[in-house]
Amino acid sequence: SHFERFERHLNAPGDPAARDAFVSGVKNEMPHETFLELAAWYWAAGRPGDARRVLSLSPPSAEVKYWSAYLAAREQDRAAESLLREADAASPTLVFPLRAESVDVFEWAAGLSSSWKPKYYLALARWGLNDLAGARELMVRLGDEPRYAPFYAARAEAIAAASRAQARTDLERAAAIDPGGWRYGK
Repeated sequence: SHFERFERHLNAPGDPAARDAFVSGVKNEMPHETFLELAAWYWAAGRPGDARRVLSLSPPSAEVKYWSAYLAAREQDRAAESLLREADAASPTLVFPLRAESVDVFEWAAGLSSSWKPKYYLALARWGLNDLAGARELMVRLGDEPRYAPFYAARAEAIAAASRAQARTDLERAAAIDPGGWRYGK
């Protein structure tokens, strides 16, 4: 149990074996998702410090960095601003926000950041929660700012029912940004 191994680490903070047992026990294709799931649980349980601790052990990802910044801000930690900048600079590759708890994180980040990324992630999170209209609105408002092909592919899917012509334009833009990406032509 990831939870049990992390609790063992919490109860033995100076024991590197407990930390290593927890971290090495997470063996999946996207390990940062396991760390995020635990952090979301600790946050919901009113234990933001433990949520931050679990994320400090996570492999890096943009979503982990946004969560870390959000939690730091909630604890009045001055590191929140620099963590938000790190999150904005992180690659959007393989970032798929799926938790309802992430909506608050990305709403907070989108309100403070000048980057398009937290707005895009917020759109994905809302879409995942069956709020296609909200996701579509966020993606449309981003205009042509992102230089990230998957953004345009996602937006094409989100707006296809409303505007097939705009969806085609978005797919063409995705293909132009990533000419080697076979998915955009499909």
